[in-house]
Amino acid sequence: MPRLTQGIDRRQWDELLRHSSTANPFQDPCFFHFLKKQKDVDCFCLGVEEGGKLKGVTVAMIQHEGGPLRRFFTRRAIINGGPLLANDITSEALTLLLTGCAELLRRRAIYIEFRNFHDYTNHRHSFIQSGFQYIPHYDFRLSIDGNVTDRYHKRCLTRIRASRRTGLRIVDHPSTKQVYSFYRLLLHLYATKTRTPLFHWEFFESALHCPLLHYLVAVDRDDTVVGGILLCNLDGRASYAWFEASDTTRKKMKISVALYDAAIRRCQEQGAVLFDFMGAGSPDDGGYGVRDFKAQFGGDLVENGRYRRILHPVRYRLGAAAVKIIKNNIGSINHTKK
Repeated sequence: MPRLTQGIDRRQWDELLRHSSTANPFQDPCFFHFLKKQKDVDCFCLGVEEGGKLKGVTVAMIQHEGGPLRRFFTRRAIINGGPLLANDITSEALTLLLTGCAELLRRRAIYIEFRNFHDYTNHRHSFIQSGFQYIPHYDFRLSIDGNVTDRYHKRCLTRIRASRRTGLRIVDHPSTKQVYSFYRLLLHLYATKTRTPLFHWEFFESALHCPLLHYLVAVDRDDTVVGGILLCNLDGRASYAWFEASDTTRKKMKISVALYDAAIRRCQEQGAVLFDFMGAGSPDDGGYGVRDFKAQFGGDLVENGRYRRILHPVRYRLGAAAVKIIKNNIGSINHTKK
């Protein structure tokens, strides 16, 4: 009989991460312990054991908007990457893990959402049986083999060459000051386009010391930071582009193209076999500029989708309406952060 556990054995967790076909860095024990150290991040972890062995893990971040009232209506549990599952997990064990998450998160979140990096089609029945709804969502994934630039579209290579002619340089292992400059660019992006809250500076500062996280920043001829990217890495197997932003007033420098190219090359140098662009919109978004941008690197467009379970329907509907209002005012919220 499977059983739930929150006191997960670290050795078994590491072993599961090494062998699981659904492994991703956001379900790594190292990432969970990084989250636990963040004073502004509420996180959650649950495992399921069967026959004395760990068969599944979920690590969730409980996110929300603004102050106490906004938190009440917007709290959601996000499981980036989807659950970490043993290749031989039974449907009984997975169903227990999913329903256990729902019960334990009921007081902490309005809904739960698994944002999948892998294909969970074989487990769809367990998700549906556990009260989750499938939501189509795209992603771009680039296989790293041979000369990776052979897969780049012609316009991508042209933009990379144009970027180099401007004197743009990519800095590996940037200083804290350079990362802070990148953070300011992220604040502007989230205030003007993304229109959702962003982690505080302390989160990004502490990421400098997390072995799973790695920064690259772009600087101009005067060493001014004009862009950056934060990667989350899975022990030499894959690299995920978590945050990226650039100075939108310097369009001729093709900063974002140069950053992704550098990130992909670094991924290959580290021996990884996959670069994940982390999200490319949904089928009904009516056309998505970011999807077109990511397509130029020649990756594969996949639909691993998301699974969502609404725990409090009334608050969910009110919260969805509130978020639309909040997004119109989020600029002032983000710019008050340090």
